[in-house]
Amino acid sequence: MDWNRLRFFIAVYRHRTLAGASRELNSNPPTVSRQLAALEHELKARLFLRTPRGYLPTDTAEALVDVATQMERSALELERRAGGADMSPRGVVRVGTSDVLGTGYVIPAIASVRRKYPEIRIEVDIASAFSRLAQRENDIVARNVRPQQASAIVRRLPGLTTALYASPAYLANFPTPRDIGDLVAHEFVALVAGDGIRWFPPLQALRTSLRVPGVQVNSILALVASLQGALGIGELPTYIGDAIPDLVRVLPDVESAYDVWLGMHADFHRTARVRVVVDMIVQQFQSGEGGRVARIARSGMAAGG
Repeated sequence: MDWNRLRFFIAVYRHRTLAGASRELNSNPPTVSRQLAALEHELKARLFLRTPRGYLPTDTAEALVDVATQMERSALELERRAGGADMSPRGVVRVGTSDVLGTGYVIPAIASVRRKYPEIRIEVDIASAFSRLAQRENDIVARNVRPQQASAIVRRLPGLTTALYASPAYLANFPTPRDIGDLVAHEFVALVAGDGIRWFPPLQALRTSLRVPGVQVNSILALVASLQGALGIGELPTYIGDAIPDLVRVLPDVESAYDVWLGMHADFHRTARVRVVVDMIVQQFQSGEGGRVARIARSGMAAGG
């Protein structure tokens, strides 16, 4: 049996769609479909039911998935051990992060890596869900959630502070808040993550009294644009909000702090290409220079993009 086809089977089983499987495998939906069909022909069995809700596994697929996953783990272990012996700074490094940390810190670090080590190629996965190290979705992750995998080496990075922001045009039409309690009379723009609305932590005690956010977005650039459009008050990292001229802090003395964590698989911590990228990311966070998102936001809004 061709192991490569089993990889496609496992990816479709995880994601239930060709598109999701193709993203995991860095492939494309037609290739995933062909490989899956070839495996079904080889096994002389139907593995999935193609439905409007996605690819639903058959009883045969359910019976095979544990064995296939174990084969995947063994193959990845071989890859990790071979990769761990690679002391030359060349090859692909996969980094999983969020849009805020990615554009503000990780991308500038990658620029430094590419200037010094052009033989290192870097794939950046910007996703709302925390990327998994255990299944080699990424070699490195930078998130505001601590990696929980037992096989991960974890490092705490300098964290971020956030505050509430709004446009002067919005504040001109609402009473100026003097304390947290005054915010019950205001409109909010909320950032939505994988587990729902992300509320500014100092507002947690007022959740039942606050208005339901009139606008919900899932990206920082959309949040910035909504605040600039006078749609309400919203939470931004201070290095972004303070750098945008047409936004002002609401309750300037009220901030919240977030931890940032860097994780990598234990089998890769001595691999040259991974160490280089890790070191550059750490240096970028320690420098405190994270204004790239603010520049992108300004230029993007000015261009109407």
